[in-house]
Amino acid sequence: EIDESDKIVTLAPVEVKTGEEDETVAYEQMAKLYRWGPTNEGEGWKERAKNQVKLLKSEDGSMRLVMRRDNQTGRLAANHRITPEMKLAAMGDKGTMFAWFAFDHADDEAGSHKFAIRFGNAEKAG
Repeated sequence: EIDESDKIVTLAPVEVKTGEEDETVAYEQMAKLYRWGPTNEGEGWKERAKNQVKLLKSEDGSMRLVMRRDNQTGRLAANHRITPEMKLAAMGDKGTMFAWFAFDHADDEAGSHKFAIRFGNAEKAG
């Protein structure tokens, strides 16, 4: 244990804003997120995160998908609006993996990307 006299600096707690404060969680489940892009072997699926995926509803009724890489840093793996034009396609026949295209804002440079998500079982996929 650290003795109070050993402390060099005392830090005050800092409130961290995620941008989710004014939204309600419509869906939340543990999943693995992948994004199509360059890999060491060429083009392919690359894992972005294994964490809670959330569908968030804003006050104006719009929905967005948010998934963070981890809970420690809060770094985003996916952050995009759900639009009527988006098409969700099942991958395989187990009902646990799905793919879609979205204009994503998780990285420094926003852009269109192909995503896939895998759930532990079909019931968790909702």
